[in-house]
Amino acid sequence: MSKEQPSKIRAVDVDLSSEKDLETPRTAHLQKRFKMPSTKVRRSKVRAQRAMKHEEDKAAANSKLKDKGIWSYDWRIPLQALEKCSQCLGSGAEVPAASLPSIRRFILGEKPQYRQVQVKDIPRPQVWSASTFTAYVEHLTQSATSRHMNRYLYAEGQSHVTIVESTLKMLFTHSSLRGHLTIRSFNEALVFFYKHNMISSVRMFFTLMEKLHMDTSAETFNIMLRGASSRKDLHNFTFLLRTMITKGIRPTADTWIALIVAVHSKAAKLCIVRSMRERGFMDRRRIVKSVLSHLLPPEIVSYVESGRNIPTLFQDLDRKYEPGWLSVSAGNQMCQKLGENGLMPEALEVLDLMVDRGCLPDKVTLMIFLGHCRRQRDMGGAKQILDWFHSMYGLNLKEDVLDILFTLAWRSCYYNCCRVIWRVACVHGAVSYRMQQLVMRSLIRNTPEQPQTRAQHWMKSIGKVVIGINLRTTHDADDLGMGLEIMKKLVDRVESGIQRAASLRLAKLMLVQDLEAAKQFDLNGVFTGLLDKALDLDRKWGLGNIHSAKSTLWKVQNAIKVDVIRKGKNPLQSRGES
Repeated sequence: MSKEQPSKIRAVDVDLSSEKDLETPRTAHLQKRFKMPSTKVRRSKVRAQRAMKHEEDKAAANSKLKDKGIWSYDWRIPLQALEKCSQCLGSGAEVPAASLPSIRRFILGEKPQYRQVQVKDIPRPQVWSASTFTAYVEHLTQSATSRHMNRYLYAEGQSHVTIVESTLKMLFTHSSLRGHLTIRSFNEALVFFYKHNMISSVRMFFTLMEKLHMDTSAETFNIMLRGASSRKDLHNFTFLLRTMITKGIRPTADTWIALIVAVHSKAAKLCIVRSMRERGFMDRRRIVKSVLSHLLPPEIVSYVESGRNIPTLFQDLDRKYEPGWLSVSAGNQMCQKLGENGLMPEALEVLDLMVDRGCLPDKVTLMIFLGHCRRQRDMGGAKQILDWFHSMYGLNLKEDVLDILFTLAWRSCYYNCCRVIWRVACVHGAVSYRMQQLVMRSLIRNTPEQPQTRAQHWMKSIGKVVIGINLRTTHDADDLGMGLEIMKKLVDRVESGIQRAASLRLAKLMLVQDLEAAKQFDLNGVFTGLLDKALDLDRKWGLGNIHSAKSTLWKVQNAIKVDVIRKGKNPLQSRGES
């Protein structure tokens, strides 16, 4: 790659008439579907500008609150330290991909080996050695449980993350295991602590490495520098960088990239990139990808609004940096910025180009587009996005994805969609806190008077419509019943306003029974197919004015059926997702 490239990353004017004809994009039908009226585009742009102003104000306030002197705001100090260090020590060698810690697996979304299990169920090595110790630490840091399943795996007040933290502290401080500690295992632990914002544990492990005279690597410091830069903590970033240089450890390209993330100013970022180019860092494709992922997304909206199009931008960058500069992270951030400003067709163009260039979209991509649909209350668009991802890459039903879909259906007042999403989330152990609170508030809503508005009808009945995966009996001997008799009893008590204490107790028992469905049932069907049927039924209900014309019990009886099947004997065994 030529070193005579411009120091500033910007697009140049290109004759659009010479642009070659492009193939029909994969998302052509979606681009037409998401074309927004100009009024909605303007409203989206105003919201995006307000959000950006809020972030700038928050950053300014944080910088004042954390002001500990010139290190807290002057980005030139760490930049000068890096430039001086590169002259004295030279540029650090790039870390091989195989030695990078598990943060790559978190970013790439690779599935953990131990999921929805207790920490004590992760097998310990029979014979301890450096390799088995590191492998066990990796299994601990990569294990995961959803918030929903955490309540059944651990006692009240405990969580999977805090138990992993205490287990790691016990392992690294145990005298009999001291001879098996490795720098890779320390790096794995540091990544876990930063991921969950456990800063005190980071300090403890860094001090422990100092006491044990561990040969700290550049990647160890880069992990800590990334943690400081993600919080825009320039003071701690400068402190860690100086400590790194004092120890004689050469900063790598990742160290420079962490500094780009730590600063707010676009001019400062470009100055850092210029310095990186002068030292040859921009000759590496991985570094170019990472740098562009931080610089390009904030400028994509102004580029499109100036009259240029997305394919022209990508062709221009191909000429500047050679093909291969695009990364999944950069593509996702561009889609996010475009969607926030109401430019959904352009965001889908970026998605097409990502696929064409081998950057396969991930769960973050799916959540970005679902988030755009939620802002516009477009359940039909969200269903099309789900279908597209399901046909191209399959679909993993995670808590955050189901939470977006549920809140979208809730805001759209879609009874049947909420029922499907709620019950699928229950059997997958993926009910978010927000979903649980929304359903519980509606379930116990005491409305003896006749509702007048659609919103009042909705809050009166939606909780009773979605709940009830297995209404054979409750856990309370006083409330035994069969099927709809239990629901009828709850509806009568809540809507009449009598026996308030008894109705609250019954509602909570029914909610707990649904939340425990993950231990007993699996979904008997395909989620996307059920959601499609639910959306059609909701549209029919909307045309028939079902919200106010029919009673709560009628809605419960006539809502879509979501079939479940009983699981095997091991209720917490990991299972495939629909």
